[in-house]
Amino acid sequence: MDVEEKAESCGIDPRHLLKGAPEFFCGRAKTWYRSVKGQIESWKELNFLRTEFLPVGYSDNLWEEVRARLQGASEPIGTYIANMLSLFDRLALMGPIKEDIKLNIFVKNLAPFYVGRLANTPILSIPHLKQLGRNLEMTKFRIERYDKSRKTPLIEPEFAFMGRSRKTPLDALSDTEPNKWRQYGPFSLAGAVKPLDMVSGSARPKGSVVNFAGAAEEKIQSFRIVRPARRGRLVGTPTG
Repeated sequence: MDVEEKAESCGIDPRHLLKGAPEFFCGRAKTWYRSVKGQIESWKELNFLRTEFLPVGYSDNLWEEVRARLQGASEPIGTYIANMLSLFDRLALMGPIKEDIKLNIFVKNLAPFYVGRLANTPILSIPHLKQLGRNLEMTKFRIERYDKSRKTPLIEPEFAFMGRSRKTPLDALSDTEPNKWRQYGPFSLAGAVKPLDMVSGSARPKGSVVNFAGAAEEKIQSFRIVRPARRGRLVGTPTG
């Protein structure tokens, strides 16, 4: 096979390879060639006679190897198909193999990544399988490349998706979220304001109030304690 590839790259006609055959052999192979050169008329015939030097049971063992050859988990589809086709070329010395048989072995031995995504896709040929596999690899590459924590400075940040802010302003809260400010109004902070005499260790006069809602602190000037209508509840109201 290497001889044919080199001849093609050098622009040598395959019909002329037979004349240079003695240069390609040495040792036992050269002796063998001398014994058969009168029986062959082309390089193709010589190529088939190479089976003389194959190990016993070579074709059967290679066929089992091809059928058991699985695609590696990280092996690209193009590399896998190329390796398999090379094995099939070796088997071709024993006789031609139909394309549908090759395709069936290709599909059966695909890695799980491809099997799960091509299960319901009709595969028409080996080139078609190769194209489908490359499309899946490109999709996988784009997914892995996607960076949700992008830190590149934006030229037009107003058009970018920034995600939800960790600190939500009061005026941006929805009506469905718990919001004491919307529930009681901007100046009625029931449960958010407590008198100082209810806080241990306080130094302020009795009747003063402490604002526990820092976001509304600027809106509250002073509060007085009003006896609640219902037992057990104090309501802070503005003094005017």
